[in-house]
Amino acid sequence: MTSDLIIPQRATTPTPGEVTAYLRATGWAAGHVNERWAEYRRQLNDGEAVVEVPQREQAPDYARVVLRMLDYLAELERRPIATLHQDIRAISTDRVRLRLEGPGIVAGRLSVEAGWRVYEAARDLILAAACASRRTAAVYPRRKPGESMAVLDHARFGLAEVGSFVLNIESEVAPARQQELIDNTIDSSAPAERKATLQLARALQAAQTATREAIARGEIDSFRGSVSEGVSANLCEAIADMITASNATSLDASVTFATRRPVAADLQKRASFTAEARDVLRDAARELRQAETYYAFELTGLVRRLASGDVTQSGEVVLHGLVDGRARSVHVNLASSDYQTAVKAHGQGQMIECIGDLERKGHSWHLLNPRTFQIIADPDEP
Repeated sequence: MTSDLIIPQRATTPTPGEVTAYLRATGWAAGHVNERWAEYRRQLNDGEAVVEVPQREQAPDYARVVLRMLDYLAELERRPIATLHQDIRAISTDRVRLRLEGPGIVAGRLSVEAGWRVYEAARDLILAAACASRRTAAVYPRRKPGESMAVLDHARFGLAEVGSFVLNIESEVAPARQQELIDNTIDSSAPAERKATLQLARALQAAQTATREAIARGEIDSFRGSVSEGVSANLCEAIADMITASNATSLDASVTFATRRPVAADLQKRASFTAEARDVLRDAARELRQAETYYAFELTGLVRRLASGDVTQSGEVVLHGLVDGRARSVHVNLASSDYQTAVKAHGQGQMIECIGDLERKGHSWHLLNPRTFQIIADPDEP
């Protein structure tokens, strides 16, 4: 028996699919299979070894039986059961590992105040990558697409590690239809979680390169050229927030991918940022936010001003609504029918909802290409 102590928990116990995928990947051959057990065999130097994998994951003793099986496998492989457990989980899980080091981190511990800010920034980092995996942009509005938010629902914070303060963020990934090397820029059939993790790996590498160039050259133009790689104001702010909140001297980020859905071998999976990078990233974020267009922005607000030379043709209105959580006055040029809708809403004090491309021009905001300009119905009206 191994000397490692593991308390089995259903939430962290490998599934039958994960165990059997690991066995197949390490040279075990499937034997007899029924609804309760799947038998696997492998020829070793001292004879044939047999492993029986339980198939009823909901059985009350499933976790305990799997623990005994892992203990046996760890003995055969002559390594700690904890390491074996990690490798089995890696079969089906993409993992983002964020490691912080600094004077404010004592024995791998952070203050509660710093901790919640770090966790929030880690959440924003994943969300920025999820948005970029759908469409790269220099900045994403506070209200994110539902598909991107769903990535957060499926991601989980993993178990902590001994040593420095380390966050593990894990996402289950479905296997590829064909077990072949998948180019990291294609894999169109990949689930949203895998696309987000791929995008994050690329964006972190691009942000690291842009940061180094900015420090060397004394300017931040390098970040604009990195937008197509997934770098955004949101991503830069998330990295800077983690370093600031923890008073870290360094942030090391690495990404590992589920082995049952392989990626290209040349994909860079690690990036590092020092405390010096924090201010550079914040400056880059401010610059990216200044000049970016928010495509398909959903604006809700009240009509504050109307202006038209001929109300039967067109006109400009000013809507007062929220942009990234702050009240803003937004100028919108409307065709005749939409302008009439605005006149009605203004007269009755009703809210307007509109979709368009939001852009800052100097100190003012403009909603270009407006569509679905409509009054929001009052739920209390009959």
